[in-house]
Amino acid sequence: MKFNKDTVFGALGVALAVIYWLAADDIQRSFLADEVGADGVPKMLAVALGALGAVTVLRGRKAAIDVEVEEASNRPHWRALGC
Repeated sequence: MKFNKDTVFGALGVALAVIYWLAADDIQRSFLADEVGADGVPKMLAVALGALGAVTVLRGRKAAIDVEVEEASNRPHWRALGC
């Protein structure tokens, strides 16, 4: 299984989103807080970062599969040339 840079950075983004969510969850609740609270925006940012990281991982895996298929499809031509 090959990992390209999109897969690695996407996984790093998902891991960072989890850490960011846990840090936002640690924010104390105030008695004056509304429904969203002080941790609402950081949690939304963590969800967005996690979603974008997951999309990047999926896109990177699709690109790696496409490269493997392309390499496999070129092999018979090289064999025909005697390489």
